[in-house]
Amino acid sequence: MIGSVLAFVGAIALAPTALGQQSSSTAAPSTTALVIGGGSSPSTTSTSSPPPADDATTETTEATDETEAVPLPVAGGSSFPAETVASVPPTGAEAPLALGAVYKVTGSSDDNPTIAVQFREPFELPTDAEYRVSVLVGNPTARRMRSSMIVTDGDLTSRVEIGDGASFEQLTPVPPPTFDPSGLAALTVPVVEAPAGGALWVEVVYGDGLAISPYYSLDAVLGRSSDGKVASSPFGRVATADGGPSDETATMPPGPRLTVVNQSIILESTTPTATELLGRPVTSATDVIVIAPDFADDAARTAEIRVDRTTGTITLLDGLTTPPEDRSDASQTWIVEGLPADPSAPGRVVFDLSAVLDALGVTSDAAGPALGLRREFVLSDGANVTADAVLATTSWFAANAVVESTAPPISSVAGAETTSSSSTPSWLTPALIAAGVALVLVLLSVVVMLRRRKADA
Repeated sequence: MIGSVLAFVGAIALAPTALGQQSSSTAAPSTTALVIGGGSSPSTTSTSSPPPADDATTETTEATDETEAVPLPVAGGSSFPAETVASVPPTGAEAPLALGAVYKVTGSSDDNPTIAVQFREPFELPTDAEYRVSVLVGNPTARRMRSSMIVTDGDLTSRVEIGDGASFEQLTPVPPPTFDPSGLAALTVPVVEAPAGGALWVEVVYGDGLAISPYYSLDAVLGRSSDGKVASSPFGRVATADGGPSDETATMPPGPRLTVVNQSIILESTTPTATELLGRPVTSATDVIVIAPDFADDAARTAEIRVDRTTGTITLLDGLTTPPEDRSDASQTWIVEGLPADPSAPGRVVFDLSAVLDALGVTSDAAGPALGLRREFVLSDGANVTADAVLATTSWFAANAVVESTAPPISSVAGAETTSSSSTPSWLTPALIAAGVALVLVLLSVVVMLRRRKADA
């Protein structure tokens, strides 16, 4: 069981690497594409050289130094830099194409947020070829807005555009971006101008080299939630059966959402699991609760609760060890509510957060750990579809989650395998109490009667 799980995880993780890796030199690569996300539009799927930033089909407005630059957040460290963070899977690329994480800078505007793009290694801005870092918002298969940091001959400018991926037109300028050699860029992204779609992703162009992040939920990255729940991406990246890149992008069907309430991890779905994607039958569907203990290595090392919507099995996989280990003990006391008889049916699954962390040997503090939801599908032709996660810290859940009357307090179910393991009907306890009271009244009546007869005698 664990072997097949690790093989599947490995196939997903290695799929981007099959596209090639940048050489160890910091010179501009020849033709390198590190497409982590995938997509069907020309700007997000082509493995050929991307068009130059001053493409004839593009009209842009550049911000100048006369506008105050956006503030730069603190880079690196083991603490999460924001309460919601999109961690980019490692690809083996080297700077300046090695994306690490994407997040909204705390305190920035909701309509025009400052988005931090963190790289895995420090580097100086290239001067030997044009370099562009873009944050895109919208629909990767249709229209999207693109806010870019562009470096040409050492000069740093910003551009904001909207288009369909093949051509763009200008939007209102934004403050100039900021870059720190620690490997951190900060860009103003006017999401209020973005077209519909609900996705956020990052493109990096260096000469002929191209790196693209997975697609993420825009609401999750911005921490926008009225009920403290996070969802996976509305669009899925696709890998072929052999783990290679695909030019397809999957529009994801409605799926479950994740929250943490009263130390309960709650995964709740209101619709059945999809049986078809991209016009092909789904042969396997798994909801993956990602658990990152901290932000070390851009939160690349995580554990997972894998909820198989096809077989009904639930596995706790510890990816914090090398090699990963299965922590699903026989008692599974960390499961509070399991899957229904039909694992693909709507409903909820509940886990004891403290018990999960104990099983993983992870301690919690005021900021962490962070949890997110990823969805994985295998199609009939062997293709893999992944809707990626945004991590939210437990402090974010505590501040935003809505405590519902149905949320189970862990103290009342500690040690139970699932809440459905008890065979006692909900009506039985009150009925027994009522019967006991009636019996006591009868006994008292008998005692009174006997005493009266004795007195009469």
